[in-house]
Amino acid sequence: MATITKRGRGYQVKIRKTDPYGKFQQISRVFQLRRDADRWARETEASIDRGDYGKVSERMWLSLVEDYLTAYGDSSEKVRVQDVAARRKHLISF
Repeated sequence: MATITKRGRGYQVKIRKTDPYGKFQQISRVFQLRRDADRWARETEASIDRGDYGKVSERMWLSLVEDYLTAYGDSSEKVRVQDVAARRKHLISF
């Protein structure tokens, strides 16, 4: 459940919730307008309930891998796509 508090000229939203995977989520953000705070709180809570809050999209992931391979693929240590893909789950959890 989101808590919205008036802070000076803005509104602070705090969300404390456990996602479907059992991970506790605590998120906070400040908005100028109350309606923006309400909308963000509803959308963020729904995203946490669906289990997709904070997940990196597949397209973004592929872009990151391509950039990594471009930067480090020609180094003395060969980087294989399998090596990077094997670390995907670990990297996304942050």
